[in-house]
Amino acid sequence: MILQISSFVSKLSLFICNKIFLFHSSNFIFFDSYKEKALWYFQEISHFSDFEKLQITDYKIFKKMVSDFRILYELASFNFEEIDMYVGN
Repeated sequence: MILQISSFVSKLSLFICNKIFLFHSSNFIFFDSYKEKALWYFQEISHFSDFEKLQITDYKIFKKMVSDFRILYELASFNFEEIDMYVGN
């Protein structure tokens, strides 16, 4: 029960941060459940980053995971906003 509450609070915090920073920085990537599922799918295929599924709601880990995704798939020329649009659609 405590883990569920903690997970909910983490996701709620990420949601609030997403709304605040979404249009203010190209160095910010929006977190949502679709990206979580998409990135986890790629993680299972290519193991591009070192994390566990529950850690994905930690923004620092999420952003590192996206950075690792950019490197593996040779997308370093794209900023986080562009990656956000790619992974999120």
